[in-house]
Amino acid sequence: MSSCKRKERTLYFSFEESPEQLVRNMATIGINFKKAIQSKLLHIHASRPSLQGLEMHLMVLNRLLTELKPRTVIIDPISSLITIGNSNEVGAMLVRLMDTLKIKQTNALFTSLTHSGNSANENSTVDLVSSLADTWINLKNEERNNERVRSLLIVKSRGMGHSNNQQDFTITGKGIHFTSPDKK
Repeated sequence: MSSCKRKERTLYFSFEESPEQLVRNMATIGINFKKAIQSKLLHIHASRPSLQGLEMHLMVLNRLLTELKPRTVIIDPISSLITIGNSNEVGAMLVRLMDTLKIKQTNALFTSLTHSGNSANENSTVDLVSSLADTWINLKNEERNNERVRSLLIVKSRGMGHSNNQQDFTITGKGIHFTSPDKK
Protein backbone atom coordinates (compact mmCIF):
# COMPACT_ATOMS: atom_id res chain seq x y z
CA MET A 1 0.00 0.00 0.00
CA SER A 2 2.92 2.34 0.65
CA SER A 3 4.03 1.93 -2.97
CA CYS A 4 0.51 2.64 -4.21
CA LYS A 5 0.24 5.71 -1.99
CA ARG A 6 3.44 6.97 -3.65
CA LYS A 7 1.71 6.40 -7.03
CA GLU A 8 4.03 3.46 -7.82
CA ARG A 9 2.66 0.38 -9.57
CA THR A 10 2.64 -2.82 -7.54
CA LEU A 11 2.29 -6.42 -8.74
CA TYR A 12 1.01 -8.90 -6.15
CA PHE A 13 1.59 -12.48 -7.32
CA SER A 14 -0.49 -14.77 -5.10
CA PHE A 15 -0.04 -18.53 -5.05
CA GLU A 16 -2.70 -19.23 -2.42
CA GLU A 17 -5.47 -16.61 -2.45
CA SER A 18 -7.69 -15.30 -5.21
CA PRO A 19 -7.73 -11.52 -5.73
CA GLU A 20 -11.20 -11.40 -4.15
CA GLN A 21 -10.02 -13.33 -1.07
CA LEU A 22 -6.97 -11.12 -0.69
CA VAL A 23 -9.02 -7.90 -0.96
CA ARG A 24 -11.58 -9.22 1.55
CA ASN A 25 -8.98 -10.50 4.02
CA MET A 26 -6.93 -7.29 3.95
CA ALA A 27 -10.08 -5.20 4.46
CA THR A 28 -10.68 -7.03 7.78
CA ILE A 29 -7.52 -5.42 9.15
CA GLY A 30 -8.24 -1.96 7.77
CA ILE A 31 -6.26 -2.19 4.51
CA ASN A 32 -8.40 -1.27 1.50
CA PHE A 33 -7.01 -2.50 -1.83
CA LYS A 34 -10.05 -1.47 -3.89
CA LYS A 35 -8.94 2.10 -4.75
CA ALA A 36 -5.43 0.94 -5.67
CA ILE A 37 -6.85 -1.77 -7.94
CA GLN A 38 -9.32 0.62 -9.59
CA SER A 39 -6.56 3.15 -10.24
CA LYS A 40 -4.41 0.35 -11.72
CA LEU A 41 -1.64 0.98 -9.22
CA LEU A 42 -2.16 -2.50 -7.77
CA HIS A 43 -2.44 -5.58 -9.96
CA ILE A 44 -3.15 -8.91 -8.25
CA HIS A 45 -2.32 -12.03 -10.23
CA ALA A 46 -3.39 -15.30 -8.66
CA SER A 47 -2.17 -18.67 -9.85
CA ARG A 48 -2.01 -22.02 -8.12
CA PRO A 49 1.55 -23.42 -8.19
CA SER A 50 0.28 -26.72 -9.60
CA LEU A 51 -1.44 -24.96 -12.50
CA GLN A 52 1.86 -24.83 -14.42
CA GLY A 53 5.54 -25.54 -13.98
CA LEU A 54 8.23 -23.28 -12.56
CA GLU A 55 9.33 -22.03 -15.99
CA MET A 56 5.78 -21.04 -16.92
CA HIS A 57 5.33 -19.16 -13.64
CA LEU A 58 8.61 -17.35 -14.31
CA MET A 59 7.50 -16.58 -17.87
CA VAL A 60 4.18 -15.13 -16.62
CA LEU A 61 6.01 -13.05 -14.02
CA ASN A 62 8.42 -11.72 -16.64
CA ARG A 63 5.52 -10.87 -18.98
CA LEU A 64 3.73 -8.99 -16.18
CA LEU A 65 6.95 -7.16 -15.27
CA THR A 66 7.27 -5.99 -18.88
CA GLU A 67 3.59 -5.06 -19.28
CA LEU A 68 2.94 -3.41 -15.91
CA LYS A 69 6.40 -2.02 -15.12
CA PRO A 70 5.81 -2.30 -11.36
CA ARG A 71 8.05 -0.57 -8.83
CA THR A 72 7.21 -3.25 -6.25
CA VAL A 73 6.57 -6.99 -6.67
CA ILE A 74 5.16 -9.25 -3.97
CA ILE A 75 5.40 -13.05 -4.29
CA ASP A 76 3.18 -14.76 -1.71
CA PRO A 77 4.38 -17.37 -0.72
CA ILE A 78 7.49 -18.71 -2.41
CA SER A 79 7.23 -21.79 -0.17
CA SER A 80 4.33 -22.98 -2.38
CA LEU A 81 6.77 -23.53 -5.23
CA ILE A 82 8.28 -26.54 -3.45
CA THR A 83 5.11 -28.43 -4.42
CA ILE A 84 6.07 -28.30 -8.12
CA GLY A 85 9.86 -28.51 -8.07
CA ASN A 86 12.75 -29.71 -5.96
CA SER A 87 14.88 -27.29 -3.93
CA ASN A 88 17.50 -26.89 -6.68
CA GLU A 89 14.88 -26.11 -9.35
CA VAL A 90 12.99 -23.66 -7.14
CA GLY A 91 16.26 -22.05 -6.07
CA ALA A 92 17.37 -21.57 -9.68
CA MET A 93 14.01 -20.05 -10.60
CA LEU A 94 14.05 -17.66 -7.63
CA VAL A 95 17.64 -16.57 -8.29
CA ARG A 96 16.72 -15.78 -11.90
CA LEU A 97 13.65 -13.84 -10.73
CA MET A 98 15.65 -11.92 -8.11
CA ASP A 99 18.32 -11.08 -10.69
CA THR A 100 15.66 -9.74 -13.06
CA LEU A 101 14.06 -7.66 -10.30
CA LYS A 102 17.42 -6.23 -9.23
CA ILE A 103 18.34 -5.34 -12.83
CA LYS A 104 14.97 -3.57 -13.20
CA GLN A 105 15.52 -1.87 -9.81
CA THR A 106 12.21 -3.29 -8.61
CA ASN A 107 11.51 -3.69 -4.91
CA ALA A 108 10.57 -7.25 -4.05
CA LEU A 109 8.82 -8.79 -1.08
CA PHE A 110 8.83 -12.59 -0.89
CA THR A 111 6.89 -14.40 1.81
CA SER A 112 7.62 -17.96 2.86
CA LEU A 113 5.61 -20.15 5.20
CA THR A 114 7.86 -22.08 7.54
CA HIS A 115 7.14 -24.46 10.38
CA SER A 116 9.16 -25.06 13.48
CA GLY A 117 9.96 -28.65 14.21
CA ASN A 118 12.17 -31.39 12.91
CA SER A 119 11.05 -31.41 9.28
CA ALA A 120 13.96 -31.57 6.85
CA ASN A 121 12.14 -29.14 4.50
CA GLU A 122 10.99 -26.71 7.17
CA ASN A 123 12.98 -23.72 5.85
CA SER A 124 14.02 -24.86 2.38
CA THR A 125 12.75 -21.77 0.51
CA VAL A 126 14.23 -19.44 3.12
CA ASP A 127 17.58 -21.17 2.69
CA LEU A 128 17.30 -20.73 -1.09
CA VAL A 129 17.10 -16.93 -1.06
CA SER A 130 18.27 -15.75 2.36
CA SER A 131 21.78 -14.89 1.18
CA LEU A 132 20.39 -12.88 -1.75
CA ALA A 133 17.84 -10.90 0.24
CA ASP A 134 18.78 -7.44 1.48
CA THR A 135 16.28 -7.56 4.33
CA TRP A 136 14.95 -10.61 6.11
CA ILE A 137 12.04 -10.28 8.53
CA ASN A 138 10.86 -13.22 10.60
CA LEU A 139 7.21 -13.20 11.71
CA LYS A 140 6.15 -15.70 14.36
CA ASN A 141 2.83 -16.86 15.69
CA GLU A 142 3.53 -18.77 18.87
CA GLU A 143 1.97 -19.72 22.16
CA ARG A 144 3.22 -17.96 25.29
CA ASN A 145 1.54 -18.34 28.68
CA ASN A 146 -1.54 -19.99 27.10
CA GLU A 147 -1.97 -17.09 24.67
CA ARG A 148 -1.26 -16.71 20.95
CA VAL A 149 1.40 -14.05 20.42
CA ARG A 150 2.54 -12.62 17.08
CA SER A 151 6.03 -11.15 16.87
CA LEU A 152 8.41 -9.59 14.36
CA LEU A 153 12.20 -9.81 14.28
CA ILE A 154 14.47 -8.20 11.70
CA VAL A 155 17.05 -10.92 11.08
CA LYS A 156 19.13 -8.73 8.75
CA SER A 157 18.86 -5.52 6.79
CA ARG A 158 21.85 -4.60 4.66
CA GLY A 159 22.93 -0.98 4.82
CA MET A 160 20.33 0.06 7.41
CA GLY A 161 20.31 0.29 11.14
CA HIS A 162 17.63 -1.82 12.76
CA SER A 163 16.54 -3.17 16.10
CA ASN A 164 17.81 -6.55 17.23
CA ASN A 165 14.80 -7.00 19.52
CA GLN A 166 11.81 -9.15 18.81
CA GLN A 167 8.69 -6.94 18.75
CA ASP A 168 5.22 -8.27 19.59
CA PHE A 169 2.21 -7.00 17.65
CA THR A 170 -1.53 -7.43 17.33
CA ILE A 171 -3.73 -7.28 14.26
CA THR A 172 -6.96 -5.33 14.66
CA GLY A 173 -9.67 -3.94 12.43
CA LYS A 174 -7.61 -0.73 12.34
CA GLY A 175 -4.36 -2.38 11.26
CA ILE A 176 -1.22 -3.64 12.94
CA HIS A 177 -0.27 -2.33 16.37
CA PHE A 178 3.09 -2.97 18.00
CA THR A 179 3.28 -3.55 21.72
CA SER A 180 6.23 -2.90 23.98
CA PRO A 181 9.27 -5.13 23.33
CA ASP A 182 9.24 -8.51 25.01
CA LYS A 183 11.67 -8.42 27.95
CA LYS A 184 13.35 -11.82 27.97
